[in-house]
Amino acid sequence: MKEMLAKNIDAIKNIKNDPLIGTAAILPPVMVILSVIGFIVSLVRFVQNGAYGDQVEVISSSGISAVGKGFVTGTVGNLYSGVLGILSLLCFGVGLLFMMLLSFKKAGAVRRFVLILDAIVILLVGTFGVYLSSALGSEEGIAGSLLAGADPDRIKSILLITSLIALISVLSFAVLIATGEAGWLIGHLLIAGAFCFAALPAALWIIENSVSIVFLILVIVGFLVLTVAVVKLIGVLTARRSAAKRDAQNAVRESVSEEPEHEPEA
Repeated sequence: MKEMLAKNIDAIKNIKNDPLIGTAAILPPVMVILSVIGFIVSLVRFVQNGAYGDQVEVISSSGISAVGKGFVTGTVGNLYSGVLGILSLLCFGVGLLFMMLLSFKKAGAVRRFVLILDAIVILLVGTFGVYLSSALGSEEGIAGSLLAGADPDRIKSILLITSLIALISVLSFAVLIATGEAGWLIGHLLIAGAFCFAALPAALWIIENSVSIVFLILVIVGFLVLTVAVVKLIGVLTARRSAAKRDAQNAVRESVSEEPEHEPEA
């Protein structure tokens, strides 16, 4: 991690000498800063809207039946759809574009040819797949009229083949970029993306639903405690019943053994 940060800092410092790499190195920390600000703004807005009070009210009015009802999506969507979220996504997209440009710029002739071929295949196959999928079940347009009498299974087979071709091209493209001169920047960008678009939203959802989560935990703990208590009570009652049964059997045996033996009459 320290080595990655050192590389990033060096690239930013040398932005005048290599503006492409320097700008690409700036984008991951900018993404993180924007997402953290969006996280704070979303949480403040959530608190101002009184959402915690709403969760408490639902729990207090519904009791144990409120389990699951108090959970909300809250302001998590703002991390994606808000201004700061859109800017973070834009930084991520621009970062990917810069990685491609860097990989292409520093690649050899063969690698460049494969990158261009992969990009063309992804573009053509992706466009074809989307167009074909949208035309299914519709008789409008040229594709719709051509597919009106076509075999659905054959169309699905074509879609499957095109999807596999696109997947192979995407994997090839990704491997070429990741193993290129700017491959280390890909790691930075992906880590920043995972933090901004996965870790932060998950943390925000947990914080915003903390009241419902605590209530759920209390319900689960209470249920487990009650279950253990019932099991122990059943065990105690069963043990007492067995002991009483044994005592009764022992008393019968003792009474039988204490009965006097009758002598036979002459």
